[in-house]
Formats: sequence, C-alpha cells, structure tokens
Amino acid sequence: MPTLLEPWSRDYLLASTARVYPYRGDHAIMDPVMFEELYCALGEVVGFVDGLHYEFKTEQTIPAGAAAVPRSDHKGADGPFALLLCR
Repeated sequence: MPTLLEPWSRDYLLASTARVYPYRGDHAIMDPVMFEELYCALGEVVGFVDGLHYEFKTEQTIPAGAAAVPRSDHKGADGPFALLLCR
C-alpha cells in the first residue's frame, strides 16, 4: 500500500498510513519500500516522531509500512506514533 501524505502544517506532511514503533536499536529505521517512495517524493526522509527529529535509514527486517525509533528516546511510550515528514 502506498504511503499517503497529507498536509499537516506549513513545515510537515503526515504519513497517514505509516506506523512508527519504539525498538531497542540506536537509529531510526524504515521499511525500504516506504523509504524509497518517500525519498522520491521529498528528496530526503527526515521525520518528526513524538517530539523528536530523525533521519531514517532503511532496514530489511522491518515490516512493510512500518518504521521504528530508539526506545531510549521514548521511555514509557509504546506507540504506534504518527510520522510527520519535513517538507
């Protein structure tokens, strides 16, 4: 399913079909297909998740349409979080 981008504010788009979860890694990661789609649409994949900015990298093991951010940045929150993307 393609990632739907909806206007959120002057600076951000909401990736309404994406879901972001915390995980035990150190970097923000994303499904490679979703990453490529967003990269083609935006030129870079910088997201805003639960109050923090991340530059996402691809990861083959993550489920389609999903992304993950370091759990250490979001103590006590289980997600899923919304994914806002810098325009």
